[in-house]
Amino acid sequence: MWTAVDAKPKSTRSLRRLANIESNPQVSMLVDQYEDYWSALWWVRIDGDAMVVSVDSGDGRLALSALAAKYPQYAGQAPAGPLIRIAGGQLGILVCAMSFPADDRLPGQAGVPMPQFSIT
Repeated sequence: MWTAVDAKPKSTRSLRRLANIESNPQVSMLVDQYEDYWSALWWVRIDGDAMVVSVDSGDGRLALSALAAKYPQYAGQAPAGPLIRIAGGQLGILVCAMSFPADDRLPGQAGVPMPQFSIT
């Protein structure tokens, strides 16, 4: 999984998330789809080891090329970087979906199970 520090305005280029990765590379990335009806919510959590990668490195150039092919805004203006790569020997993906009765009660209420599915 690759992500880039893009050109959006920031108060500093010395971002805390990059320092956190340097001191502890174990990370989690959460991707979710919000819906007004809770029964349609879902999310994926990816656990792995992160590494800060320069856009000028071989891996960085390949990643930028792939990101530009997928996201038109990156083709027009390549991210200044750096890039973050999430990988590792055990990349765990947790996929969760909620199933509720017709009244869409919140999780944790009696009789409303929240199933979890794990894929590794």
